Amino acid sequence: MRRRNHHTETVVRLMADARDQRVSAMAEVALARAWTRDPAAPNRIWTALFDRPKAALRFLLASAPDCPHEPRVRLVTAPPNGGRVLRTARDFPDPEIRAALADVLRATDHPVLLGDFEEALSGEDPPYWGSLAWRWTIPICAGPLRLAGTAPRSPSSRS
Repeated sequence: MRRRNHHTETVVRLMADARDQRVSAMAEVALARAWTRDPAAPNRIWTALFDRPKAALRFLLASAPDCPHEPRVRLVTAPPNGGRVLRTARDFPDPEIRAALADVLRATDHPVLLGDFEEALSGEDPPYWGSLAWRWTIPICAGPLRLAGTAPRSPSSRS
């Protein structure tokens, strides 16, 4: 596992830091191919990208016209799991990345990303990663989430 992560980090470093633009372009093509073909790649690439915020934005927000979900950017073709996009949009130190990811989340119809919202708003803990359990704190929702036009249920109507 560590070996594969090391290779991913190396390719991300080449994409972001290569002096020769041809090397950078080849590295980006390799990452894009892995992103769409290997189900584990988005998580590895996501982790490696955020040491280089500008390259991360360029890679994640690249156009993906064949994406079946909105917005049609690479991030939405195969989003990483575990609420990573939502947490990054909320907590990442770089305001440009926070704003860009928030824009993607506002416009998305991808079930994984929408599920991350649902999980965060329900107050449930997301899955464990190693020994870390992430706790959600969403300041915009002080009570139970209700859809517009629905009346709150009384305690006796709950099953």
